[in-house]
Amino acid sequence: MIKIISYLPKISNSFGMIAIFIMILVTVVGVVGRMIGKPVLGNVELVQIMLLVLIMTTLSYAQSEDRHIKIGLIVDRLPKKAQFCLDIFNYVATFLYCLIVAYAFVLETDREMNVTMKSTLVLGVPLYILKIVVVIGFVLWAIESINRIIQRYKSFSRDEYNKEVKG
Repeated sequence: MIKIISYLPKISNSFGMIAIFIMILVTVVGVVGRMIGKPVLGNVELVQIMLLVLIMTTLSYAQSEDRHIKIGLIVDRLPKKAQFCLDIFNYVATFLYCLIVAYAFVLETDREMNVTMKSTLVLGVPLYILKIVVVIGFVLWAIESINRIIQRYKSFSRDEYNKEVKG
């Protein structure tokens, strides 16, 4: 199960890379279309949608690679146990935040599907689809936060064991 969870960020990052490729392709087609006098409708909207997909699908990957913004100036000087506690607190807080945002967007998706039924202006993409993308992104990030807690606990336990054996 842990191995499957460890692959999720890599899989979601692949979707982000596909989104970036589509963004580049649509931008090139839009520019070429304007140059030859045949502008493409909806290219800006499609790039914006792909940007949302890119951001949401790469959140968990950034967490898995510890690429999120961190302030290590003070924390790096603390004892290892304090660093461990702060890391766990950070991952738990991230997990809870992701669940809250995902839940809020699930409620909003339901409202969008059943009440307002709005769509994008040019392409007519239903907005609930975009909200589902946000839910998926935050759920994947929450799962990765749990994975980081497990990984951090394992590495801390291993370090403590090695410290006792050597000491």
